[in-house]
Amino acid sequence: MIAGETEYLLEDDFFRSKAQREKRRAARKARRLKRRRIRNAERQRRRDIKATKMEGRQKRRTFLSKLGAVYRDLGGAGSIGKSIDTMLNNPIDKKSSVQNQEDFTVALESSKKNNKPSYTPWIIGGSVVLGVVVIGAVIYSQNQKNYLGVIKQ
Repeated sequence: MIAGETEYLLEDDFFRSKAQREKRRAARKARRLKRRRIRNAERQRRRDIKATKMEGRQKRRTFLSKLGAVYRDLGGAGSIGKSIDTMLNNPIDKKSSVQNQEDFTVALESSKKNNKPSYTPWIIGGSVVLGVVVIGAVIYSQNQKNYLGVIKQ
């Protein structure tokens, strides 16, 4: 009888009944499962963010490589500079070719009198800076659209 009462007391007060233990165990499993699902969802969300960032990087790389290919097809900086130079300066008439030395010296003297500063480097430099600023602004705005805030729970 004493053994039965002791067992009953230990079971009910210390270990609880079998039904209560199973209920506690089921609640513990449910909490673990819920935490695991939240953790897995957070991992998946981080993977998705990383994938969108990788896609953006890939798009930028392809855009810049296409831009470089177009630049090379146009002939590079030399060709672009020459075309800008011909737009800004009047081409020399081939009809008035140099006949004798006097004409040549006169042409040199007249060009020295009308010596204008060359704005070609400023135009090319400004175009490059403007292009870099525009590309930077586009990339910044795309990153703002793709950014998803990380919220801890």
